Amino acid sequence: MTQAESQNLIENRIKERREATTFTQRPPFPRNIMVELTNACNHKCIFCANPKMEREVGRIDPKLLTRVLGEAYRLGAREIGFYTTGDPLIHNDLPEFVREAKAIGFEYAYISTNGALASKERIQQIVDAGIDSVKFSINAGDRTTYALIHGRDDWDIVIKNLKYLSALRGTIGRELKLAITYVVTDQNRSQMSAFQD
Repeated sequence: MTQAESQNLIENRIKERREATTFTQRPPFPRNIMVELTNACNHKCIFCANPKMEREVGRIDPKLLTRVLGEAYRLGAREIGFYTTGDPLIHNDLPEFVREAKAIGFEYAYISTNGALASKERIQQIVDAGIDSVKFSINAGDRTTYALIHGRDDWDIVIKNLKYLSALRGTIGRELKLAITYVVTDQNRSQMSAFQD
């Protein structure tokens, strides 16, 4: 899919959702929810509030997540994002959470990760569980800037994991979306072409 086709698809989805929106005194339950599995992160990105967080680091209780998934689905949620402030791959139960959401009936399950923990084994587990989309946050065009932005030099690991998932997509017999994000900062602004390459 070309960038123009992708942009057109996004614009059409936004238009469809706006046209389908009904304004009432009590709005409908959101179709898309996001759940924080953990607020722990293995990176300290300079643009992120997570490294400054004062909350105790923790992980969601699986029983609480089961309850939230069931209630949200009954109320109309059909898409689930398993991330907010931490990296979801830190939570050992992520594959089971994805599997449970899909069994309940969620149509779309997705994560966003810095990709350092997206090893072949971990990726295979969440793909087998039914994940629909994985987004890697890669905010540099080279190793030096990556280490500056992310607070760790995991460049080779992340690129290797990204390439593995990209290749895996063609072998699983279903659609699996793969995205890469790039938060522009003063430190990486000049590297956007290198990043795209």
